[in-house]
Amino acid sequence: MPLALALALACGAAAQSVERVLLADVRGGVRAWFSPDVGLWLEGFGGQKRIVIGRGSEPRFDRQGQLWFTRSEDDGHEIVRRETWLLAKGTSVPVRTHATGPAYRLPVPAPRPLGAQVKVVIDAGHGGSDPGALGNGLREADINLAVALRLEAWLALDAADPRGGGDWSILMTRRTDTDVSLASRANAANAFGAASFLSVHMNSFTSASANGSETYCYTGQEARAAGLYRNRVQGEVLSAWGLTDRGVKTANFYVLRNTTMPAVLMEGGFITNTVDSSKMKSAASIDRLALGLLWATQEHHGFTRYTPSSGPTTGTLTGVVYDASQGTAVRIADASIFLTDGASQRSVVGTGAFSFTLPPGTYSYVASAPGFAPAALTRTVVANQTIWGSPGLRPMSGPSIEGPFSTVAGNPLLLTVRADAQSPVLALIGSTPQLLTIGNFGIAIPDLATSVAITLGVVPASGTLSVSIPTPVASKGARLLMQPFAFFARAPKLGNAAAFELN
Repeated sequence: MPLALALALACGAAAQSVERVLLADVRGGVRAWFSPDVGLWLEGFGGQKRIVIGRGSEPRFDRQGQLWFTRSEDDGHEIVRRETWLLAKGTSVPVRTHATGPAYRLPVPAPRPLGAQVKVVIDAGHGGSDPGALGNGLREADINLAVALRLEAWLALDAADPRGGGDWSILMTRRTDTDVSLASRANAANAFGAASFLSVHMNSFTSASANGSETYCYTGQEARAAGLYRNRVQGEVLSAWGLTDRGVKTANFYVLRNTTMPAVLMEGGFITNTVDSSKMKSAASIDRLALGLLWATQEHHGFTRYTPSSGPTTGTLTGVVYDASQGTAVRIADASIFLTDGASQRSVVGTGAFSFTLPPGTYSYVASAPGFAPAALTRTVVANQTIWGSPGLRPMSGPSIEGPFSTVAGNPLLLTVRADAQSPVLALIGSTPQLLTIGNFGIAIPDLATSVAITLGVVPASGTLSVSIPTPVASKGARLLMQPFAFFARAPKLGNAAAFELN
C-alpha cells in the first residue's frame, strides 16, 4: 500500500524546506498556505512572491483582497487570548487591529474517493515554550510527542503491509519540541481535510494520589462518530496501560470544538502520580499504547483490527563503554558486554562501541574490563528503533592494609583494609607468601602452599574494613608478612604487603 507521510504541494523552491504545506484559501490569484513547521504564509499578494506571517491561523480575505488572520495564546486546552491582524494591500508587514474582519469559513471536508488513503491527524499536545504538565522528572510535551511518533510509526507499518490494516495519509501537528498554537492545530487539520483527529495528552493534579486514564470528545457528540471513536480509544488506553478507568467524557476543548472531523483528546495518565508516570518512563509501555491507538483508529475507520508485521521486528541496543572517572570521551576499547540472554560482545577497539540487534523487550547487561569495576544497565528495546545505553566503568584501586608495627602475644592484631566496596578480602600470612601473576592484566593468584590464608570479610560501602585477628597466647615472637587480596568481579587485586611482629 502506498504511504503519504509528506504531501508537499508544488509551490516553488520556498516550500521545499517545510515538511507539509496545506492550501488554506485562494482569492484573486493570492494563495494562503499553512504549514505546521512555518505557520501561515502567502504567495502572489501585491505581486510579492512570498510573505511569511508565521504564527497565525484562520486566514480570510475581504472584498478588497486584504488578508485578515488570528493570532492566539492558549493553555494547551483553551484559547486564553485572541488578536485580529490585518495585512493590507501594498504592505508586507501585518498590523494588529481591533476590527474583526470577515468571518472565517471552516472548510468542508470532501468525501473520500473509494480506495483512497484515509487522512488522519495525530496531535502531540503542548511543546516548545509550553511543556504542559510536570511531574516525576517528566515533561508532558515530551511524553505526548513520544506516543505520537510511535503511533505514526505504527500507521506507517500498517500502510506498508499488504496483508491487512489500513492505508493512511498522516498529518503530524508537530514532530519536534516546538510551539504550535491550538488554532494552528485545528486550522491545519481542517485544511488537510482529515477524516479523524487524535490529540495525545497526559494529566496532572496538585495531589499525587490522582490517577487513571480518561478520553474526551466534544460536548454533544457522545452518540456520533467522535463519541464512538472516543470510546474505542479509551478502551485501548485501559488495555495498554491498565490504569484506573476515569471514564469517557465530554469537554469544550478548542481542538475538539473547532475541527470539522471526528476529534478525540486522550489523557493517558497522571504525570504527577508515581504509578501512572512509570508507564510514561517505559519505552515498551509507550509502544504498547501507540499500538492500541492504531487498533482504535483502524476500527473507527472501518478496518479490521490488524497488527502490521511487514516492518522490522527487531531493534538495536547500542552504546560505548567509557571511563567514568574521565568522561564519555575516554573509551575503554577492551571491554566486554554480557547480556542477560547469554549474548556477549567485546567493544570495538579504539572506539569502545558495541551494538546488538535484538527482539523488542527489556534487557539487563553488564560491562566489564580489566582494572575497572563492572557496571550494569537496563534498557528496553523497541522494534525499528535504536536505543542507547552507555555504561561508564570506574577504575579499581588495589587494596591496602594498615596496623600496628607489633602486638603482645595473646592480644588481637587490629588491622584496617581499604578496598572496593562489596569486595571479599583474603589475607595471606607467612614469611614469604608466594604470588603468581598471569597475563598482562596483573591478575595475581596466591600460592597457598607456603602461607596461611584467612578470610577477613567483605568490604562495606565505606570502602574500609576493620578486622581483629587473634594471636597465640604463648609465643616466642615472630615476624609476619601479610598480603591482602580483594576479590572483585572474580578478578583478585593484589595489595601492598605489611609486616607485623608478635612479642
